[in-house]
Order: sequence, then structure tokens, then C-alpha cells
Amino acid sequence: RRVDGAKFAGIFREGKKEGLGKYADLAGNVFEGTYRNDQLNGKGSRKWPNGGTYVGQWKHNKANGIGTETIPAADGKVDTYTGQFQDDSRHGQGVMTYASGNYYDGEW
Repeated sequence: RRVDGAKFAGIFREGKKEGLGKYADLAGNVFEGTYRNDQLNGKGSRKWPNGGTYVGQWKHNKANGIGTETIPAADGKVDTYTGQFQDDSRHGQGVMTYASGNYYDGEW
């Protein structure tokens, strides 16, 4: 447990997160995956307190590359985006499938 109350289960090397690990902050976000030099890099996931998720590629603690994001709606249904991300944003080619059944397949 860190001084700020966040938790990390995994390996530390020279005081930095390294290798497979799981980090939970006080806001309820959970990050799990491969850490390099204290940051998520490679495959990993994030779960938000509202139940939303991102599973995919990470670079420097941000969603970068190919991934899938689920976004919960108020009625309990889920919108899903699968495609490219850059610096935590949908960017490039991707498909958003809405809980209604509608979808957008194209450039973001």
C-alpha cells in the first residue's frame, strides 16, 4: 500500500513497477497488465468504477494501439468500441456498436 492509499500487487525493480501487476487507486480504477519502468506498457486492462472497461495495448500508461472499450449506459446496456486508440482516445479505424444495435464503422 502506498502512502496515498493506492495498492499495487506485483514486482518492483529499483522502486518501480516492473512485469505483471495490478494497481488500484482510491477512485476505484483498477489497472492490470505488464508494467515497464513504472508504467503500463504492452497488454493490459483498466476497469472504471462505473463498470466500463478497456482491454488492449498500452504505451506509457495510456491506451495506445488496438483495444476494446465498453461503456455502460444508464439502462444497464453497454456500448462497445473496438479499434485503434492513441493517447487514451479513439483514433484511427474502429467500430462502435451501440446498445440499440446501431453501429459506426469508420475513422475516428
